[in-house]
Amino acid sequence: MKMKHKSAICVVLLLILAFTSLQATQYANISSQYTFSIDTQYSSIQLMASDKSGMSSGYLLENDNGVYKIDLGKWAKGASKVYTAAFAIVNTEKNVYLRITEIEVTGGGEHLTIALHKHRDLHASGILNVESENEGDYMIYYSGGTSIPHSDDGFVLYKGNGYQSDYLRYTRDSVTWRSATYDSELNVWVVNENLVDADTLTNDADTLSNFVWVEVCLSNLDKSGDYSGSIIIHAKSLSAAEISLLSPSWTKIGEGGDFGYSIASGDVNGDGLKDVVVGAWGCEGRGKVFLFLGESEERSLYRLSETPAWEVSGGEDWERFGWSVACADLNNDGYDDIIVGSSYYREGGEPPHWYLGRVQVYYGSSWGPSWGWERDGDGSIAWGVDNFGYSLATGDINGDGIDDLVVGEPYYGETEGVKGKVSLFLGNENGLDWDPIWTAIGGSYDSCFGISVACANVNNDDYDDVIIGAKNWDSNKGKAYMYLGGNYDGIPLPGEASWSVSGESAGDYFGNSVACAGDVNSDGYEDVIIGAYGFSSAKGKVYLYAGNSGGLSGTAVWTASGDSLNDWFGYSVSSAGDVNGDGLKDVLIGAYGYSSFQGQVKLYLGNEGSYLQPTAWSKSGEETDDYYGLAITPLGDIDGDNYDDIMIGAPNYDWGKGKVYKYAGNGYGLAEDADWTASWSSIGEENGMKSEFGYSVLLADVNGDGFDDAIIGAPKYDLERGKVYVVLGMPDIKLAGKPSWVAIGEVEGSQFGYSIAIANVNNDEFDDIIIGAPNYRDGDWATQKIGKAYLYLGSGTGLSTEPAWTKVGDTSDPNDHYFGYSVACAGDVNNDGYDDVIVGEPGYSDAEYTQRGRASLFLGSSSGLYTDASWQALGEDTDHRFGVYVASAGDVNCDNRDDVMISAMCGIGAPYQTGKVYVYHGSSSSPYLSTVADWSKSGDTENMQFGLAMSCAGDVNNDGYDDIIIGAPAYDDVYDEDVGKVYLYFGSASGVSGDPAWTETGLGSYLLGYPVVGAGDLNSDGYDDVIIGAPGYMALTGKVIIYYGSTTGLTVAPIRMIGEMIWSVFGVSISVGDVDNDGNIEVLVGAPGYPSNTGKVYLYTIP
Repeated sequence: MKMKHKSAICVVLLLILAFTSLQATQYANISSQYTFSIDTQYSSIQLMASDKSGMSSGYLLENDNGVYKIDLGKWAKGASKVYTAAFAIVNTEKNVYLRITEIEVTGGGEHLTIALHKHRDLHASGILNVESENEGDYMIYYSGGTSIPHSDDGFVLYKGNGYQSDYLRYTRDSVTWRSATYDSELNVWVVNENLVDADTLTNDADTLSNFVWVEVCLSNLDKSGDYSGSIIIHAKSLSAAEISLLSPSWTKIGEGGDFGYSIASGDVNGDGLKDVVVGAWGCEGRGKVFLFLGESEERSLYRLSETPAWEVSGGEDWERFGWSVACADLNNDGYDDIIVGSSYYREGGEPPHWYLGRVQVYYGSSWGPSWGWERDGDGSIAWGVDNFGYSLATGDINGDGIDDLVVGEPYYGETEGVKGKVSLFLGNENGLDWDPIWTAIGGSYDSCFGISVACANVNNDDYDDVIIGAKNWDSNKGKAYMYLGGNYDGIPLPGEASWSVSGESAGDYFGNSVACAGDVNSDGYEDVIIGAYGFSSAKGKVYLYAGNSGGLSGTAVWTASGDSLNDWFGYSVSSAGDVNGDGLKDVLIGAYGYSSFQGQVKLYLGNEGSYLQPTAWSKSGEETDDYYGLAITPLGDIDGDNYDDIMIGAPNYDWGKGKVYKYAGNGYGLAEDADWTASWSSIGEENGMKSEFGYSVLLADVNGDGFDDAIIGAPKYDLERGKVYVVLGMPDIKLAGKPSWVAIGEVEGSQFGYSIAIANVNNDEFDDIIIGAPNYRDGDWATQKIGKAYLYLGSGTGLSTEPAWTKVGDTSDPNDHYFGYSVACAGDVNNDGYDDVIVGEPGYSDAEYTQRGRASLFLGSSSGLYTDASWQALGEDTDHRFGVYVASAGDVNCDNRDDVMISAMCGIGAPYQTGKVYVYHGSSSSPYLSTVADWSKSGDTENMQFGLAMSCAGDVNNDGYDDIIIGAPAYDDVYDEDVGKVYLYFGSASGVSGDPAWTETGLGSYLLGYPVVGAGDLNSDGYDDVIIGAPGYMALTGKVIIYYGSTTGLTVAPIRMIGEMIWSVFGVSISVGDVDNDGNIEVLVGAPGYPSNTGKVYLYTIP
């Protein structure tokens, strides 16, 4: 039976202490046995054994027909024994945190001490004089016949991952889940040796471990006998007040300019995940807006990108671009659009049109946002100060199913003076209407009508309604207006307000903030919340008005006031969504003046009887003058856990840098620490503009010091002469700050470094490097691009200064041959102990076919590479371009000889650029590779470019045969072009399987599958993993995705790496290694398009 949220949990464990008197000198030996059972009503709690025991079974925990048993052995009188990891308690209930509150013992407990603790192999302090844990890493729950309650401070178990009979999963970081091993003989779950410590366990909702070890101690046994009894472990789920929004699960600090002044959320790229838009109106003097993408194909692993995937700046100085932001689908295409207000925009920056204001719309798409609509303020007759775009709101006002836009213009004036204005622009299939269908002008001068706007469906009809604030009305008393949506002779809003209410006193500034509160009391009508930050000497006050069939209640049904003078409580108000999952909407109220403008936000939970409950949670800024809470916004349930999430802005954090905080409802969502960390990055040289630094990257140990080094190609350096850099791996700092070795192409245009590969061709202790220059010409004035490949041998001092081997392409005909377009280590194809090298020449032509392509194999030896190729294969037809990509296939048939893969751009008899891949098996006899391909496969649609990237995947399914992975980055689906597709084929005794064992298709124009890289076993589960690039992701921002191996194929891992900006083509090159020799894998990623094709390379450590 599934456990109900908020229910107390009592796990009953039956304890039987059987003390049997034995005849043994003056002592009575004591036999102690623990057995316990768990009521199936609470199957969300499972037990897990440790294999750290001297028992013959290998661990203490056994299961006899559903009754768990622990055999503690036989001990003499006066003996003491500690079982550090008798068993672990694991919380498997999704969405619920459990606090272990108490452990009771009935019968025979006077000799028992029971503690809960984090580290399996350490003892809880104070039990016995042995190596022990630090204070805070353990809690004693029972000692010497007395239960020690921990109702408020007991260990809290992080929410579970569910439980089925075939798996038990547990975690210490809320992201990486380990599977316990099931012992079928004793019917118990046993801890996975890759994760034994719950070192992130805490006694509050910051915990990230969902398991805890139970330590049992028998001490000073003084008599024999039967001490039967029971253990009762009490647990409870934390209440919403205890776990909702306790700490931010994601934060981001801006670079300046009031980052976080405005915040909105929506699904801009249509991937089903919420994205976040943040405005920084002072950034760079013009203002800037940033888009952070939701990341994860599994919503339970949702996270926000660490760097903005898209950003855009204002066009004029001091226009305050990003003063307001909103998200909505204005053209009904399935992508949310970004609306940006520049409330201080000036037309040319000169009078008489100061501060007209401007609103722009960037339409969403799978590629990302693109500009599509723009409108300026009208230009006030008297004042030239409109501030069009000061406030924004969206809703479906005319009931057509498409979002519309409401724009506030609070300083719009007429001849007599400033009144304020609000305009409604309808959305439609073609985008936003240019002209407003409805406008309303304030009824009194200097009222700031439109200072705030909101949309809500207060009467539960088919139309959203519009709420407008006028904070300066009647000596700053303030007033709010509501216009009911509907059909008024073809106009969706009436000419006069349907409802209005004013503040209590002059200086209240009632209406400075207005918001839809949602339905806080579950009566079917949305309610409205209004702030009056100036109330009572700026303590501030907030009013809730209830929706009903006729509109809004005439008087507030609920109010709350600030605590101190100048709190400015209510300066910002917002719905929080439903953060505690009870079906009622909750409310957020900001007081950014709190404590010398440190700022504070309070949460009020919905309540059926009294609309809103007392304060359930509050959070303050970090420092004075942070302005924390100036912006607050609901995000919805972005991580799929049935609890809504929120975001709070502190735009003046750190002297105006600004900071935003994401809080997950019910206390969980994203881990506070990123799944990966960027420990090193390098940008191409200034004099190498457009060098595409990072187009090719590798990690290899060229100097034999045990630290992998970074090899980076910049093929367009110095008029495309090309350059390759080596940056040494080092302890602690990962990679050195400067390259230790560089090599530059011989002639302009050769693109030296376009391709690079690692091999140990002479079987010494050092990796060697092969570099391709496919556009190499025989002299600066030659025109034929014959191509050239270079071998540099590794040594104790690094790479040789001169190449030990070079080879140029064929010159027998005048066509461009592009020898070295692709280079790869072939592995050891003839099993002689030396790595061999394969080089692609896709432009090769002969008398039979033009541009048919060729691939050549060069054998390794003690002195390096042989001069001549031992094996060559040709493309099948004209323009086949065989050799466009070459790679090792590993040993797909497990015959101890490595095999190779070669791809061709055009498959025979297939549409243009379909692509075809060939696999040739290694052989111990000349020419050392099969003369005819042992396996081949063509793409099935035109232009999909099957085989443009490929790699040995390692042994993904752990069957003893290497597998191969192939990318088709230009594959189109029914929705988008160039989404990309990846295919995994298993190896076998006969070679590569005929059909793919697994495929993955990109979303939007990802270019998924360029490249694909075998990564080894990243998560130590016995299955090799792969890394796949998607450089087209989000307008060529690019991202990199890790997939874990398994018996059936690949599964996406909760680890993403995303580029910094659009057009950076992040992820087009990837390599793995260990640069600091610490046992943790690093990933090197190239972004040759960052910025303006200068290029940048990033190093990430995989946790």
